[in-house]
Amino acid sequence: MFFSLLLSSKAQALAADRGKPWARKLLYSNKKISVLKRIDLGQLLSENTVQGATKVKAIEELTAYGHRNIQSTHATTLEITKSDQITLKGDCIIAVRASKAISDLTPSFKELLRKPASKVTLSIDVSGLREEVKGFGDPRLQLISREDIVCRKSNFMCGRTLMVRANKAAADIDRRVIEALRCPRSNVSITISVEY
Repeated sequence: MFFSLLLSSKAQALAADRGKPWARKLLYSNKKISVLKRIDLGQLLSENTVQGATKVKAIEELTAYGHRNIQSTHATTLEITKSDQITLKGDCIIAVRASKAISDLTPSFKELLRKPASKVTLSIDVSGLREEVKGFGDPRLQLISREDIVCRKSNFMCGRTLMVRANKAAADIDRRVIEALRCPRSNVSITISVEY
């Protein structure tokens, strides 16, 4: 599982070992690096000096696949599911057989999603094409679904909701991307990032 914390838009400090529960911390003083050390992720989220001085960015990655029944015509939501089958009625679904549902996101990542001012980006990469959906986290997010991840243009909350006030729904996705997603053999790389 790949999970890392990136501190400051200018500091791209990734965990040196994949899967280790720590990240490198960079504190900036007058735009110069003053401290570099290892910290625990939980410690990072509890340190007011870090939260006040820098932006915290966390990343989750997952994989999924296309499906011939993908319509992507829903006007207010976009969904990624672990299910391997969908019908034509599932018009918000853009990818199936996902490696993660919303409940599989790490606790530290979920904590950031629940910050009132957090900004969330979902990136979809398929067949050399990329689409990005941007929205916001919310303290009311439940993040408990074991099947799905849903982006919403509205403020509606349920156990599947990843972000609210999204700038795009399924119907807004580039049709070239959707054509690629209609191929069952399409490998889809999905990156979710949250910045606070």
